[in-house]
Amino acid sequence: MAIKHLFKASAIASALVLAGCGGDINISEGDVTNEGDTINNPSPTPTPTPSPTPTPTPTGPESAFTQGLATDVSADFPAITDKPVYQLQEDIEFNEDATLTSDAHWVLSGRTAVGGDNENSATLYIEAGTTIFGQAGEDFLVVRRGSQIEATGTAEAPIIMTSVQDVTGQETDIGQWGGVVLLGRAPANSCGDQVGETTEDELNNCGVSAEGDAGQFGGNMPEDNSGTLQYVVVKHAGRTLGNGDELNGISFAGVGSGTTVDHIQVHQNLDDGIEFFGGTVDVSHVVLTEIGDDSLDWSFGWTGAAQYVYIEQSSEDGDNAIEADNSEFDAAATPLTKPQIANVTIVGAEDANGVRLRAGTAGNIINLVVTGPESYANCLRVNGDESRANADAGELSMTHSVVACTDGNNFSDDEGSEGFTQAWFEGQDGNQTVAPADLGLSEDGYTPASGSVLLSSGGDASALNDSFDAAQYVGAFDGTNNWMEGWTFGVGDGFPTDIDNALEQNLATDVSADFPSITDKPVYQIAEDTTFTSDVTLTNDAHWVLTGRTAVGGDNENSATMYIQKGTTLIGQAGEDFLVIRRGSQLHALGSRSMPIVMTSVQDVTGQETGIGQWGGLVLLGRAPANSCGDQVGETTEDELSNCGVSAEGDAGQFGGDMPEDNSGVLNYVAVKHAGRTLGNGDELNGISFAGVGSGTEVDYIHVHQNLDDGIEFFGGTVSVKHVVLTDNGDDSFDWSFGWTGNAQYVLIKQDAADGDNAFESDNSEFDAAATPLTNPTVANVTIIGAADANGVRLRAGTAGTLANFVITGPDGYANCLRVNGDESRANADAGELSMTHSVVACAEGNNFSDDEGSEGFTQAWFEGQEGNTVLAQDGLGLADNGYQPAEGSVLLNGGADLSGEGSYFEATDFIGAMDAEDDWTEGWVTVGLE
Repeated sequence: MAIKHLFKASAIASALVLAGCGGDINISEGDVTNEGDTINNPSPTPTPTPSPTPTPTPTGPESAFTQGLATDVSADFPAITDKPVYQLQEDIEFNEDATLTSDAHWVLSGRTAVGGDNENSATLYIEAGTTIFGQAGEDFLVVRRGSQIEATGTAEAPIIMTSVQDVTGQETDIGQWGGVVLLGRAPANSCGDQVGETTEDELNNCGVSAEGDAGQFGGNMPEDNSGTLQYVVVKHAGRTLGNGDELNGISFAGVGSGTTVDHIQVHQNLDDGIEFFGGTVDVSHVVLTEIGDDSLDWSFGWTGAAQYVYIEQSSEDGDNAIEADNSEFDAAATPLTKPQIANVTIVGAEDANGVRLRAGTAGNIINLVVTGPESYANCLRVNGDESRANADAGELSMTHSVVACTDGNNFSDDEGSEGFTQAWFEGQDGNQTVAPADLGLSEDGYTPASGSVLLSSGGDASALNDSFDAAQYVGAFDGTNNWMEGWTFGVGDGFPTDIDNALEQNLATDVSADFPSITDKPVYQIAEDTTFTSDVTLTNDAHWVLTGRTAVGGDNENSATMYIQKGTTLIGQAGEDFLVIRRGSQLHALGSRSMPIVMTSVQDVTGQETGIGQWGGLVLLGRAPANSCGDQVGETTEDELSNCGVSAEGDAGQFGGDMPEDNSGVLNYVAVKHAGRTLGNGDELNGISFAGVGSGTEVDYIHVHQNLDDGIEFFGGTVSVKHVVLTDNGDDSFDWSFGWTGNAQYVLIKQDAADGDNAFESDNSEFDAAATPLTNPTVANVTIIGAADANGVRLRAGTAGTLANFVITGPDGYANCLRVNGDESRANADAGELSMTHSVVACAEGNNFSDDEGSEGFTQAWFEGQEGNTVLAQDGLGLADNGYQPAEGSVLLNGGADLSGEGSYFEATDFIGAMDAEDDWTEGWVTVGLE
């Protein structure tokens, strides 16, 4: 497998165990802000098993609702229909034992506290399978000193703490509610004056203010017990209070070793995943995924242990996978931060960092693997004189571990200490530096495959800590048992494990014998003209053959979702074989950079000659507006939209409606090759047809290669697309009409001299150029590489739109770069409804512009009269050797428009075209068409 996939997939699983830094604590003595995490695990650490024995739900007291501490607010949440919804009283403090039961959803309101500070102590029981959610950053759960939480989920019924958006099916993100805070009475070196040795008196009288005004922590009870967290998932949390005062997914502040923490996950937290502020607590089986700052953070004297940690970082928000400090106030403060860490897998992400050991931390680490993409900032660094001194003295050690980044990014150091980290790492027992591709990971990107170097390079973890399993392998997984299965979220790109695939549902048969040249996987053929009326998966352990019209759902009835796993191949054998997603149903095709989903022809898979039109293609039918609803003339009325049913090409079904935010699913890293079907009378299948598709649909990183008709075509709708590659298509590459009002950013088109027509063919409506809703998309950052006898951008039939940062070029035989056709489109251009700015036209001088007869000169005058536009010779673009990316010094690297102010969809850019000189975002997943 390509290594870039492994970065993303494995980072998700490893991040939970290590998340924890980046959170800040306000210390009452001196009112100082500090950072750090502390974790303690009960001894002995539970042994990982592939199918953990479910822990019985504790028999607790009456529910909070029965006790009159919550109200039934089900009517306020009509989208939640499976259970009643009970909302806890605002800023409630439990002073008696209570239970949150699994027969309801529970809503936090403000700071929900268990007990006072060492007074009015209580235990909060949370049953397996219970869901708790917050609605804002102020909603969080804190367990105070002297109180306990008994949150004992199971692999089959984990306890979920998440946001209201997650529960109600809205868009999820980091920082949508507060998080979980455990405050204990174990030692922390932030007690007292925070300098030098923390005395017995300072520990006895300790009271350090935790973040978020949660309460105080610290004390002289290293074996303190704050309860149990077992099979608990915390998602979409985190709160920023300013001045570094932030809530982590789970904060362990002065938590003692009597506390049990086993099988926990934090997913998409605003600040750190988990953070240890002193304490002695141990943790095991930790998953930290897509964390906004550091995944695992420790400081202030944490002396606990952690085994089996999987971290998958976020390229958008992540900082360090592990940030490890003693104290930022006194790097020599005691008790010294010195945890014991074993069996960690870190999968990094672009621009993030791996393991950072600093500010006087000590600790013993064994069996850790850290890897990341080329743009990973670094794998490992030791910062600060105090931490380097600990490393030299053996107080800070790392053995039997593997660093696997690119050569220049494996290690990093402070200025003046260059080379220290590498020498320290390579000088210890069993450590190795290898290339990412040599790790020998399986297709999931984080577990070792048979023969992996990770399986034969580990040390005996139990020799480091007698509570550890022996686990003589590097990383969090032994290659056989995946302890994350069945209870975690987001690992494996969200592909469900509880939905049978089409073969298991008896909707496909094993036809491997009919394809003797396909030997890597079995071949399963979906039954002819199947309509899936319940959820189904197509898994990457087989190739899947389409037979006839394969449909997901009926038209607004019998709706279903098809999930296609990353790395899956779908095969068509003839033009009649195509896949359609009907109105009301969804497709979740979640590929990755190194494991894209490929939909192609049988000729491609079996090594025969490929060409255009060898199978059908992909059709998405949605319920968003289109001006082809109704009589297709003039304004499309509300009645016409609400009763819309426009027949799509290929007898695929109907599209259109009055739901602009309709959701047809997700396309991510999907390639459609060698497709297209001609039915006559203009009825043809495109590579991907978006017909009435709504803005709730996510489309990012798609490639259409050698399609008989258009590459992609939008028939009305509001869907937006990003990172689009269209190569060697038979007619138009990018086609829109009938009221499309979505967005597009980063589009790369390379045309075909044999079959291509227009790179862009842009219409409002061929039936009424003034029909509404008016076609009016916003499209930015487009590179068009033309071919002989083809055309560039054609704006016609009443289209409007905002176009920016285009570069259009072609050979001498290119028919034209740009043309505006038709009275209606010219009127829109004159009125500013159709615009093109900050763009470059670079064809042969006589072929730069074209016009209708009688309007000669219009297109050139319109283009040259707008802001930032330039006409250049083709050889003046300064393109790189690949022919589509600007080289260093290219005129395209400056002068682009920043459309980020037009809406949150657009990323800020200052360049013209689909990419800058550094980031060729096609690498790793576009395998053909750009040669």
